[in-house]
Amino acid sequence: MTTERLEEFVMLANILNYSKTAEKLFISQPVLSRHIAELEASFSTKLFERTRHGVSLTEEGQYLLKWVLPFLEKTERSLSALSESSECSGGGTLNILCSEQSLTPHVISFIRYFMETYPEINCHISPLIGSSKKEMIYSYDVFISPCDFMEMLRHDTEGILLATQHSRIAIPPFHRFGDKTGMILENLKGETLIVPYADEMFGPYARNAMAANKKCHGLLQKLNVKHPVEGLLMVELGLGMMLIPDYLKSRVYSQTRTIPVSDADCIFPIYAYLNHSTSNPSAELFYGKMKQKFLQ
Repeated sequence: MTTERLEEFVMLANILNYSKTAEKLFISQPVLSRHIAELEASFSTKLFERTRHGVSLTEEGQYLLKWVLPFLEKTERSLSALSESSECSGGGTLNILCSEQSLTPHVISFIRYFMETYPEINCHISPLIGSSKKEMIYSYDVFISPCDFMEMLRHDTEGILLATQHSRIAIPPFHRFGDKTGMILENLKGETLIVPYADEMFGPYARNAMAANKKCHGLLQKLNVKHPVEGLLMVELGLGMMLIPDYLKSRVYSQTRTIPVSDADCIFPIYAYLNHSTSNPSAELFYGKMKQKFLQ
């Protein structure tokens, strides 16, 4: 049993809805259900009743809630004291570089959560609009990027795969694929694929384009553009189609359709890299909290 599990219990006890609680915790509903089941097993009692009418606390759950709230408040005060001590020792500033390709709603929500939870830490967020390069890791405390530099990290850095986003294909208006509900990359034979950041060899747009070209046996035309916004406009104008991460489906133009891509290797990952050489306690805290939220 950890304080994180108790915090999940308290949030569920207040919201009494598994899906809404999971969304606020940045985890899936099955993961939350498993965590609550583990907590119930550790106490050898049932904490929640789930019926078709909703979720409610059992008598034992109500007792635990009364006990755990003072405990968590005391823990939070201790953490705040440690954080204040860290700030006094020069660890109160955090420099984060976020690639524009990685600023999904979940990542943005986590950064907002961290800034609200630790207002004493002075967070500097720098958005990167353009190609990611490995050297950028060493200029900031934390670098959030879609590029896989995991095999190229120095001894004083570390990285984790935070999440993978499913891919969709954005197709022009009135295209012959308009009635499809799913796609595989092989279907793109003879089509023009618009590729943002084509020179970013470790990035997802370039890698997915290479995978599509391979599965189409080279029968795929590629049109390179500088930025996804430019690419989406070209799709709307009927100049080609574009592989995009799932979160971008809300940003396409009005007549553009997006269709899920089922190829398992066609994904848009998000990585986080921590630069230990800065010896920044605030960066360690941010990175640790990010792992807790995304990797449960």
